[in-house]
Amino acid sequence: MSGVDIGIEGLSDAKEIGAGGFARVYSATETRFGRTVAVKVLFQVDAGGRRRFDREQLTMGRMTGHPNVVVPHSAGYNNDGYPYLIMEYLEGGSLQDLIEVSGPVQWEQAIEMILPIAEALGHGHSQGILHRDVKPANILLGIGDHPKLADFGIAAIREATASTQGIGFSLAHTPPETFAGGSDQRDERADLYSLASTLYTVITGRPPYHSNESNDSQLAYIVRIADHPIPDLVTGPPALNRFLQQALAKSADDRPQTAHHFNTELQAARRAPSQTITARPAPQPSQIATIKAPQPSADEHLSVGDQHLDAARYDEAITAYDRVIELDPDNTLAHNNRGDTLRNLGRYDEAITALDRAIELDPDNTLAHYNRGVALRNLGRYDKAITALDRVIELDPNHPLAHFYRGNVLRELGLLDDARQARQKAKELRSK
Repeated sequence: MSGVDIGIEGLSDAKEIGAGGFARVYSATETRFGRTVAVKVLFQVDAGGRRRFDREQLTMGRMTGHPNVVVPHSAGYNNDGYPYLIMEYLEGGSLQDLIEVSGPVQWEQAIEMILPIAEALGHGHSQGILHRDVKPANILLGIGDHPKLADFGIAAIREATASTQGIGFSLAHTPPETFAGGSDQRDERADLYSLASTLYTVITGRPPYHSNESNDSQLAYIVRIADHPIPDLVTGPPALNRFLQQALAKSADDRPQTAHHFNTELQAARRAPSQTITARPAPQPSQIATIKAPQPSADEHLSVGDQHLDAARYDEAITAYDRVIELDPDNTLAHNNRGDTLRNLGRYDEAITALDRAIELDPDNTLAHYNRGVALRNLGRYDKAITALDRVIELDPNHPLAHFYRGNVLRELGLLDDARQARQKAKELRSK
């Protein structure tokens, strides 16, 4: 199928891959270099917006070179007079795509994705550049899921006059000071609020003040952002919840004041113990002789392990699953969940050994084949990962995560058309 004509010389085979309130995004072939690029064409831009666009091309140049900012190639106006930006194309999609297809991300992985973006924001802030539209859809994933921040090219520089109706206003991740009235109150701390909101969303699968009510209004959303208590994080360690409570504070003065502080405090929250253990008093000798507690069964240890896994307490989960296997060596679920836990710890070779045992016990274990495929992908064993994920799809053709990670592996192998088809299939299954 031929691409659409977007009126830009030197580009062919353009295909729309995204759209927003004021712009459309296309993938296209830059014929001079034979490479795929991303093209953002801005449609709803008035005369003032065009002047700002001309000025902000300098902003793009000032951000070039940072490893966590999407690289701009060129900018201009198409044949219809609309501004456009040509940027590097990242096949991995955005964090928003990841959430929509695979659901919430483990908190450790989410932190690893957000820390480099804080560094990118700090780089921009040091030059007086605000982003103003940090959100999951503007964090793109490159090779090896390397995160990059997009749309610095259309960010409003600090001196620019902005309104909540202008470019860069995304309600779900907008800080409370935006609604204070009068002149724009946003500064670097507003970008950091939006980054904290993005981290919360990646971990939970939904923005902090999201409502499931079908008739929820924009005004009701604004009221929640401005006045309602900051929602607690239900997964992850208490230190991470405390960090998010601070980073999402109603007053900018109560938040981390710089991107460096944001990064330092988030890393401290990641290193903090996941739970506080209170020592129990030792039993008296008379009690030792009379109290004989019943020993937990394999199923009870399995349940404890699953609780630890859900709470990302991986070392405790491993201990529980080891106890299950000691009591019941052929417990397929224990081997599978132990493999999944080892994968989350980055111990991929050990994870594959555990998952191989689960598959030996049950060759049609879809979950074990899936976890094995992801572990192989993380080790860079792409051909074997494809085989494992193909087996998942053979057992369950409607497994969205298998299609999603299969697309990631195909991308790493350079099979971009096949990768796009696999990721599109994942999106279709996720939306059902």
